[in-house]
Amino acid sequence: RHLAIWITSIIFSAIHMQFFGFVPRLLLGAYFGYLLWWSRSLWLPVIIHAFNNSIVVYSTWKSGEISEGGGDSSIDQWGLDSPMLILASAILTVFIIFRLHREQKSAVIQRVK
Repeated sequence: RHLAIWITSIIFSAIHMQFFGFVPRLLLGAYFGYLLWWSRSLWLPVIIHAFNNSIVVYSTWKSGEISEGGGDSSIDQWGLDSPMLILASAILTVFIIFRLHREQKSAVIQRVK
């Protein structure tokens, strides 16, 4: 399962075809893969992926890097220009991982009983 997640993450990152964003997208792809594995549901990584993309688009638009006409100029691909956004993302990530780990642990205990 780990090999499958990391191979899929490499493909996920390569499909975006952006050299400087390869490693962050590789890690994001691995995160999505482990979310799928831990939650046993495709919906959680899909929702988190959509949420991530929405935050990037919104923060890029709000910072003025995307004009009203739709053109872009050197967009910060990750929207990491806001320390509050970084903090919110980190807190949400830790919360989701903690909850999934706790639910997986309780499911194992219930199977043993």
